[in-house]
Amino acid sequence: MEAASEGACSAGGSVVAVGLRAWGKPNKYALQYRTARTLHARQQHLIEGAEAYTVYQGGPGTLAELTLIWSMMQSRLMVRRPLILIGVQWRFVIDAWRANLQVSSDDLKLLMNVDIYSEVLPRLLAWDVQE
Repeated sequence: MEAASEGACSAGGSVVAVGLRAWGKPNKYALQYRTARTLHARQQHLIEGAEAYTVYQGGPGTLAELTLIWSMMQSRLMVRRPLILIGVQWRFVIDAWRANLQVSSDDLKLLMNVDIYSEVLPRLLAWDVQE
């Protein structure tokens, strides 16, 4: 979460971190910090409070949040928003999903992949809900 927060701050954005009490203090880039009582409440807050999603390389929690958001957009349980995966490693993950899951080309179009974070802002500015 710190890498995403640093990137947002360096681009002039503000960061609101949502964590759990057990995780301790937020990273130094968070201007605001909200504590959720449960992991589910944290995920709900992150999903409902965002205008776009950027996903860096992470662990199982990152993968869980990414696939939850992707599934909700695919199922039309939420308004479609930009979902940008940052880094070349995501190409391998997307290729594995394409080869091993039952996903359509429309499902995969919900995911945008960029190699480096400097490519995110142009994609956000060009994003159209009809993409």
